[in-house]
Amino acid sequence: MTVSFAVLFLIAALRYGVGTDYWPRYAPLFEQIQQGDVEGQEIGYVLLNKAVGLITDDYQWIFVVTSFLTIALFYRFFLRMSINPALSVFIYAFGGFYLEDFNLVKQGLAIAILVNTFEFALRKKHLAFVLATLLAASFHESALVWFAVWPLMWIRVSRATRIAIALAMIGVVLLVPQIVSRLVEQVAPQYGWYFDSNYGVTRSIHPAVVAVSVAAFVFTVIKVGKAGRGDRYADALVNVLAVSTAVLVATTTIAYLFSRLVYYFAPTELLAVPLALSLVRGRLARHLLIVAFMSAYMTSFVFQFLVWNAHGVLPYDSIFSR
Repeated sequence: MTVSFAVLFLIAALRYGVGTDYWPRYAPLFEQIQQGDVEGQEIGYVLLNKAVGLITDDYQWIFVVTSFLTIALFYRFFLRMSINPALSVFIYAFGGFYLEDFNLVKQGLAIAILVNTFEFALRKKHLAFVLATLLAASFHESALVWFAVWPLMWIRVSRATRIAIALAMIGVVLLVPQIVSRLVEQVAPQYGWYFDSNYGVTRSIHPAVVAVSVAAFVFTVIKVGKAGRGDRYADALVNVLAVSTAVLVATTTIAYLFSRLVYYFAPTELLAVPLALSLVRGRLARHLLIVAFMSAYMTSFVFQFLVWNAHGVLPYDSIFSR
């Protein structure tokens, strides 16, 4: 775990010009914030940039700091919450989460904070959950959507209810996008453009979206028995996966806004896949399924980042070529 953390951190921290928003957004934003131009920026991200600016005026250091915080928080999440931390790291690296954060710097850090709220919810540390969610929103205010699934982490609902919730969300999102659009424009107008954007439309044929949607739906409808960590752990994951399924299905047909929401709910699979595989009784069958899952993630990785060059993370370049 230590070696893998060091490798992932160094690759992320030393990147130079990597990611579609590296030059258009984050590098110049660091310099703007140092000059006092903070209009439209979340307070947490502003303060982080200010803190880095007290030490150095080199914009590269904001990537070093955010990379460390994001990856370290994900690793804390794996070590404290995953049945199989090593498999969770593999999914994190090859499931797209790691490289997506090269481009989603602010949102990536917000997500890394939010995944750790699973522990707070399960331990009924509600104040910690609220404070952590607000902290995440201080880096990307869309993180406030996490409050919508808060009850699903600590209440138990029947399998039929989970299916009903997922189908209802799919129906609402697919049938009344205009209502959702108006609501977003009223509450957070800066995100209204997502409804008119075709950016991210290739997700409609993305194999990872299809695979995860199917896996999440299957995991939603099956009956989860004793699962090592106790039923509340499994129930919380399955409940959130029901939401994830709805959002993923919606993403395949309508606005880019919902593909942004996927980033918040999809990390549930970092725990859910190891949990589901742990339920397979036969050791050989379990190992074969693990290999099958790893192969599927690597295949998706090849298409997403090597063939389609998602998020502009290739070709990789380091600061040593600066």
